[in-house]
Amino acid sequence: MSIPFFMGALFSAPIGHLSDKYGYRALSCMISPIFLICAHFQLAYSPEGPIFPLVLQGLAFCVYCAIIWPCVALSVDIRYQGTAYGVINAIMNIGLSSYPLIVAQIYNVDEAYIPNVEIFFAVNAIAGLGSGYWLNYVDRTENDGKLNKVYHRHSNDSDAAVSEQDNQDGEFQQSTGLLT
Repeated sequence: MSIPFFMGALFSAPIGHLSDKYGYRALSCMISPIFLICAHFQLAYSPEGPIFPLVLQGLAFCVYCAIIWPCVALSVDIRYQGTAYGVINAIMNIGLSSYPLIVAQIYNVDEAYIPNVEIFFAVNAIAGLGSGYWLNYVDRTENDGKLNKVYHRHSNDSDAAVSEQDNQDGEFQQSTGLLT
């Protein structure tokens, strides 16, 4: 049971570094639920032990934790970031407090956790995959793809987004500090 959290301790910082270096935050928000879908279906139906699914859960945990918080900072005006973080924490706590009750009800139906509880979690991960897809769509259409870009700190301490093509072109707009 401690494998996902141990992996979070080991790999969240390197995954965060990779996201800082290469971008792709919104796309990474779709990777986490894919790992969870695989993990929960394997726990539900595989006769193998739980080690590999727990490793997948750990990878999902690492990716999600390293990616979701920077997405808020990049998407929400600084005046509302406290509210945004508060909303995310409220939603997380709703899940953390209600899911054990739901799992208990699922258990009461069959008096077994496998496979129904794992299917419940896999369905939630599928909903998370849909949310990740929606995040990518909104980011691309309304946010100029900001979450998938790379950001660098310049000497004037303003953030500048640099896509791979921007990096190759090397043109610089003095007025915005953005490479285009």
